[in-house]
Amino acid sequence: MKRIKRKINTTLWGMVTHVLGRRKKDIPIYLFCHHKTGTNLLSRVFRDICLRERWSFVVEPYQVESPPDGDIVLFQNSTINPRLIKTPFFGIHMIRDPREVIVSGYFYHKKTHEPWCISKDFNQEGPPTGWPVPMFMQHKSKVWADNYISSLGGLSYREHLNQMSQEDGMTFEMKNLSSWTIRNMLDWQYDNPSILEIKMEDVRVDYDKAFSRMFDHLEFEPRRKRISMRCARYHDVGRMSPSQLKRTVHVRTKEVATWNDHFSDDHKMLFKELFGADCCSLLRYED
Repeated sequence: MKRIKRKINTTLWGMVTHVLGRRKKDIPIYLFCHHKTGTNLLSRVFRDICLRERWSFVVEPYQVESPPDGDIVLFQNSTINPRLIKTPFFGIHMIRDPREVIVSGYFYHKKTHEPWCISKDFNQEGPPTGWPVPMFMQHKSKVWADNYISSLGGLSYREHLNQMSQEDGMTFEMKNLSSWTIRNMLDWQYDNPSILEIKMEDVRVDYDKAFSRMFDHLEFEPRRKRISMRCARYHDVGRMSPSQLKRTVHVRTKEVATWNDHFSDDHKMLFKELFGADCCSLLRYED
């Protein structure tokens, strides 16, 4: 009943926005995420906020040199260098323990229907502007794209994972999509005062405190913050029942740290070989 009521309310708010028009925000909000680091959560929470505030919400999956017009813009894979943004903004950047990115990516990519992950369209012409190259890698050269497509050997990404043992599948994930995500997190500029840096683990451990910090950074006045907190709480995995969690495609477990249950000794060695012995400490995670 709650979900039906919420869907009705969301539709009504959409109608109100359509009729009354956009209430443009003076300073935009930019949300910077990476694959499997809370993108879906931030998208759901801030979409709800936009409906209530009559703000526009824009998702940018591709690499860009300047932000699109929007009151709140979600850069799904942090596909912009913040140093290129010349106008004032409020930002939130969310990362995750890189080992958890690998584990989460492995289990998610085994079942997802995202087009890039299930595509076997290997006859593209020109730059990598389509599947099976993920959107956040489509700025790469055609040589890079051809090498990646060749490495798939005629199988989709998901088919690779599902025909492998978990040991080999975790290795495949570590060397491919999760590798690109982790390198993007390592390359990020963490010294921008306009951007609040937050870990997905902070959200899992104390959900309300984490979102309160975000809304304070965004300078939401008390009334707007109260409304926004209600929006956020609705999407809290920790508040979900087992049946609700089961229906949530992007969340596998309520546990915060699971990588040690899935990494073999070989995985741990490969992780250090690929990303450096100081990868976790650079991202302020314990080894």
